Formats: sequence, C-alpha cells, structure tokens
Amino acid sequence: MPHGATVRHLEASIGGALGTNRGGKKMVRNQFNGTLYRTTTDMLDAIAEEWLSAGGANGIDFQRAVLDELSDDELAAEVITEWKLDGRNDEEPHMEFNEYSASDLAAAFGRLRGRFNAA
Repeated sequence: MPHGATVRHLEASIGGALGTNRGGKKMVRNQFNGTLYRTTTDMLDAIAEEWLSAGGANGIDFQRAVLDELSDDELAAEVITEWKLDGRNDEEPHMEFNEYSASDLAAAFGRLRGRFNAA
C-alpha cells in the first residue's frame, strides 16, 4: 500500500483522531512515547508508569520512596513541567490535544500508587 494510502487508512481507522503539530507532523490522540493507547486512561497510566520507573531505570525501592515522599498532584505537576505536556516552547500541548487535565494525570498516579500498595 502506498504511503499516502496508509495514512488515509490510518486516519479512517482511528476515527479522525489526528491533529497536526506546529511542525506539520501528524499527532494521534492517546499516543505517548510512540505507542497508541485504546483509551486516555490507558495512556495516562502509561505516562505515570514511565515517569516513576524512568523507563525501567528506577528500581522498585526507589519508586516506593518517591510515592512515599510526593503526592499524586505533585507527581503530576513534575511530569507536566519536565516533559512540557502543557505545550511550552511552542509545541502542540499534549494535554490539550488529548483532552486531559493535571487532575486526570494525578488520578493515574493514584491508580499506580494503588497497584504498589496492593503488591
């Protein structure tokens, strides 16, 4: 299938959930770190897990210590600031495009905290 046809097929299959960032690149809703998620909740959970684990670099004990030290709101604020999810530097705001708030991201940290507490 030619590349243009592939893009049109992708646009149709995801129900028009594509946008364009200021650089002209296509953005897909519920996409984070190169992975497309079925729901915004799944994507937010992935963001929280990636932040806390640093992509697997942070061990379980360190992750537990961070959860003991910081609230869900504080963790969400750190991620938003450090990863510029609110669109600083003239970037398309990931938060706006994917229609989530800081409190939605904090809730993802709460779910992650719950999984840690259950383990």
